[in-house]
Amino acid sequence: MNLHGWSEEHLKNVAIHRLRAVPFTPMGTLKETLEIFPWRFDEESSEDRLINRGIFEVNPGHCFGRSALMHALADSYGDECYYGEVMLDGLADYMIDIIKTALRNRTYDKTMLEELFMYEEPHGVIVFLDKSHYDPISREIKRNLVHPEVRSHDPWKALFSGILIGLAHNTNDNDEKDEYLSQAEQVCPASVTVREVRVIEDFLRGRVQVDDLARLVSIRPTGLFLYLYMLQDERTALEIMHERYGDIITGLIVAHYGRMFNVGP
Repeated sequence: MNLHGWSEEHLKNVAIHRLRAVPFTPMGTLKETLEIFPWRFDEESSEDRLINRGIFEVNPGHCFGRSALMHALADSYGDECYYGEVMLDGLADYMIDIIKTALRNRTYDKTMLEELFMYEEPHGVIVFLDKSHYDPISREIKRNLVHPEVRSHDPWKALFSGILIGLAHNTNDNDEKDEYLSQAEQVCPASVTVREVRVIEDFLRGRVQVDDLARLVSIRPTGLFLYLYMLQDERTALEIMHERYGDIITGLIVAHYGRMFNVGP
C-alpha cells in the first residue's frame, strides 16, 4: 500500500507549515485566537477537487484544512483538544426548519435541499476539555454555531484517517481501496466517516448489509444513508425519515437520491 509519503507526523508538519503562511496575531488563549483567526471558505466544484485540493493540500479554505489548522494552533498553545466529528449538525437542523417554512409559504426551491445535503456531509470541529466545541463556520454566519451531537477523537489520528480516505478515493483498484479503508479503520476505529465511506463502497459493489446501515443511521442520520437504508428496510427507514424531516422533505430526499442512483420510475 503506497501512502505517498503521508503519515500522522507528515500531516502535522504540513498543517504547521500552512499555519505559518497565514497572517494573524495570536491572542492570549486558544479560544480567543480561533475566534479572530482569518478563516477561509473556498467553494469546491467537484468531489475530485474537494479531495485533491481540500485534503491533500491541507487547504485552509476547506473543512479538512481548517480542522488541521485548528489542531496545529492547539499544539502551539500546548492545549489538549480533540477532533470533533459532527453527528448531528446544527446548520442541517436549521435548514430543515427553513425548508419547512418555505414549503408552507410556497417559496421553496431545490437549492435549499442541496444546502441541507451540504450540511449533512462529514464535518469536523475542535473540542475542548470542557466538552464545548468551536466551528469556524461561526465566523461566517456571525453567531456561535453549536452542534447537538459531536463525537471526540484523537485529532491527528482522525485527520490522518481523512488522508487515507482520500487515497482510497483516488484509486480505481478495489483491493487497494479496501486496504486504505482498513488502515483508516485501524488508525481511528471510532470514526463514523470511515464507516460511511465503507458502506458506500459496499453499496456500489452490491454487498451492503442492512445491519451496517441500521447502525450507521442510528449514529448519524443523514438523507443519503437513510435512503440507502430504505432500499433494504423501507418501513423502518421511512419512519425515521418522516420523524426527522417530515413527509414532504422525505419525499424530496427519496426523489433526489432515486434519480442519483437510478432507482424507481
